[in-house]
Amino acid sequence: MNFKNYFFIAFLIIGLGFISFNVSFAFFSNSATSNNNIFAAASVFPTPTPTASANIFVSNAFTCSTGASDTTTPKGTVAFTFNTSTLDLTVTLTSALPNTSYDIWVNQDPGGCPLSSPTFPGGVLTNGSGDGSQTFNTPRLGGATNFWISAVAGSDVFRSTAVSP
Repeated sequence: MNFKNYFFIAFLIIGLGFISFNVSFAFFSNSATSNNNIFAAASVFPTPTPTASANIFVSNAFTCSTGASDTTTPKGTVAFTFNTSTLDLTVTLTSALPNTSYDIWVNQDPGGCPLSSPTFPGGVLTNGSGDGSQTFNTPRLGGATNFWISAVAGSDVFRSTAVSP
């Protein structure tokens, strides 16, 4: 090869180097301006809604602060969600009387225990196996710290143990 060919190849390589530098510089340079779009951690985080659950037992006896006194025979569960002014609860009965409607009494202590009437008359209806579940919402009493339910169908009385938020 002669000198002109070497010169042409060197010129081509240098020219391609300048072109590729300009193109890649546009992709990798920090030439953007900020519009105060800075990622930052939140200064306030939402408070999680407290929840609690308790077992339900065959129990005629109770105290307002603890709920069921007899905790030998389980009959289901209750799950509470404690909102600021309301209670969400899901009552699940198992092996209760088949095809029976149970009144649900939501006890809140102090202030709402004992109750004079059910909070949800006929609230839970069991199937042919004695199983049933229902979700409820009721006002939360200010100052109450202990929460529990009674499920009553005639002489069949179930109570949960008390929970606190």
